[in-house]
Amino acid sequence: MGVDAFAKIVYTPNRTEGISALIQTTGMGGLSPNCILASWPFSWVVNSEARVRFISTLQACGVFGKAVIIAKEGHSFPKSGKTMTGPIDVWWLTSDGGLLLILPFLLQKHQVWRQCRIRLYTVISTSDDPAEMKAQVQAYVDDFRLPLEVHTVQVPPAVLQQVGSRTHWRRGRARTDPQDEGSPAHREGNLMT
Repeated sequence: MGVDAFAKIVYTPNRTEGISALIQTTGMGGLSPNCILASWPFSWVVNSEARVRFISTLQACGVFGKAVIIAKEGHSFPKSGKTMTGPIDVWWLTSDGGLLLILPFLLQKHQVWRQCRIRLYTVISTSDDPAEMKAQVQAYVDDFRLPLEVHTVQVPPAVLQQVGSRTHWRRGRARTDPQDEGSPAHREGNLMT
């Protein structure tokens, strides 16, 4: 393929342990990736091992503070000569400093994805006003001049707590609830921007 890279081999008795080991050991010295690209398991409905492996991967990424990018149908990604059309959907559960906003924008710079539009789905509580939240997220996106369609999806507060999402939107920044001891704002003593 003509790609220069550093290879790492991890020998383990099963695939799940191997993936976990790679998440923990990948990088050189202080240079370590902060995000993991994973494909949604296409056989997850019928293959319980694929489900367990996928969930274990997500848990390991969470423990080690890695952002996770999940590609739908990643096994059938287009080749470089093909041009895709349609949307690139981004589901933004929590503010991550803009990583999930910049990645589809950068992806769109490649010839394969250039014709795609980007839709941002922000998950909010049913107690929030969707129009107000959409306006605040749109203003946040506009501050960075990112060409995104903003949509809000309301879910019950209990669901947001289950996934650990306690992000509240305010113009110009995402603010994490300081009462949440597990939040990055509480751990780091500052607000996420």
